[in-house]
Amino acid sequence: MLRKRTSTSAATLIGLVLWLVASEFAVAGIKYSQARLVEGEQKLLLDATASIELNSSIESGLSSGVPLYFNATFEIKKSNPWWLDETIYKQEYRYSLVYYELTRHYRVSWLNESRSRNFRSLLDALASIGTVKRMPVLAAHELSEQYAYQASLRLTLDQNALPLALRPLAFVNSGWRLKSEEYQWQIN
Repeated sequence: MLRKRTSTSAATLIGLVLWLVASEFAVAGIKYSQARLVEGEQKLLLDATASIELNSSIESGLSSGVPLYFNATFEIKKSNPWWLDETIYKQEYRYSLVYYELTRHYRVSWLNESRSRNFRSLLDALASIGTVKRMPVLAAHELSEQYAYQASLRLTLDQNALPLALRPLAFVNSGWRLKSEEYQWQIN
C-alpha cells in the first residue's frame, strides 16, 4: 500500500514538472508591429497594433474562468542630453478579458472607458486588446519644436490581478509572464 502511494505521488510530481516545462516552451508573447501619433483636430491621436499570443497554460486558465487583465502604458519623454529624460505624458490603459462558458464568448472590457464588447473567438478578442485606434493623447501645442521627444508603448499581463491561488504559480512559471518589449519611436 505504501509503495503504491509513493509511486502515485512520484507520477503526479513528474507530471507537474513536465507540464511546467512544456508551458515554458510554448509560443506566447506580445509584439507591437507599429505605433504612431497622428494629428487630430485638437489632440494628437495614438494608433498602435500589437499581436498577442497566449500559451496553453494561460489559455487553459482563461477557458476555466480565470479573468486576465492587461496593462498598456504609453509615455512621451522629452530628451535631455545633460540629465535624465523628462516624462511629460504618461497614461495607463487597463483591459480585462473573460471567457463565459455558458454563452461561449469572450468579453473584452476597456476599464478606463467603462465599455465592453463580446467576441466569439479568442483571436478576435486578443486582436481587439492589441489594437488602439485614434486614442486622444495630448494637444500638439504642448510639444515644443526645440526639443526631441521619444514615445514608448508596452503591454503586459497583470500577474497581480490573477486570482490569489494562481499567483504563486504565475510568478514561478515564466509562461505566465506575458509582456511586450518596449516599443519606442521618435516624435517630430
